[in-house]
Amino acid sequence: MEEKRRSLYVYPEDIMSNEYLLNLKSLLTAAGFEVKGISEFRNDKDKKESTVLFSWIEDRVCRRHWRFSTQRFREALLALLAAKFSGAKIVWIKHNYKPHDFNEVPLISKVYYRIMLFLIKRFSEVKLVHSSRFAEINNKYDYIPHPLYKVTESSNEMPRDIPFLIFGKLMKYKQIDRVLEHWPQGAPLLIAGKPESVKYENTIKGIIAKRELTKVTFNANFISNEELDQLLKRTSCVVVSNKGQSMLASGVVIHALSYRCSILATENNFTKELVEAGLPINLLPDFTAITREINQVKPVTSEHSRLIEKLYGNDAIIEKLKSFV
Repeated sequence: MEEKRRSLYVYPEDIMSNEYLLNLKSLLTAAGFEVKGISEFRNDKDKKESTVLFSWIEDRVCRRHWRFSTQRFREALLALLAAKFSGAKIVWIKHNYKPHDFNEVPLISKVYYRIMLFLIKRFSEVKLVHSSRFAEINNKYDYIPHPLYKVTESSNEMPRDIPFLIFGKLMKYKQIDRVLEHWPQGAPLLIAGKPESVKYENTIKGIIAKRELTKVTFNANFISNEELDQLLKRTSCVVVSNKGQSMLASGVVIHALSYRCSILATENNFTKELVEAGLPINLLPDFTAITREINQVKPVTSEHSRLIEKLYGNDAIIEKLKSFV
């Protein structure tokens, strides 16, 4: 007789199409759970035997518009209290030290963030992070590898004809402007993604024009998953220039490694952790080092590929999920 799957409810539900959550859902299913959105939790007749997994719950309430923050806070609070007082097992994945734009949000958003952070820390039975170094230092947290992104199969292997790529939503904390201020004039670079504002888009365009970076191509449009899949298959190295130490792990870095791209990244705890693990990452101590570092980018070898699979492959994550969740 087949063993009944335990129900696991995921928050947030409104971004279940997010690639990270889709990959996590697949791994949770493989680990033996029946995965559902948080809205279905109210219909569960055996809530005490269920698990509720919260991801980004504290970050999502910290928004630049206070009305949006208030709406998110109310939604998150109701979901967390419902899980707590039903007796369900609460699991929390902590993604960041603090939100990337924390210093730019209104005071009420910061208050919502601190309240939600306090509550999820207090109520969660299991606390997970994607940084092994953070888990070693903070023994209340357990480490689980960041899932790799799924790479679509191609009938023909594409040439790696994009030497350097910056992709994703172009936020100010990603410091694209700082990269361009020091980017060598003769080095090719493709920037693909929609800027957070027209002002930031014009800043990027202005630097490209002023420095006559004729080898830099700027596609300031939203990039679909299908388009990104094709770009990454053609990319040799992804540039990741996030500011400061706000992130515990970088989805962009893991996304690039999934496609076996090298990484040129600013120094932070996570990127230093990956260098220590032997992954193909060149670190930027500061932006003046770009010219030197792009000439020393490590190519991805078959040994790197095996290491990526060993550290972040499905088998390693599924076993961790079975033990922690």
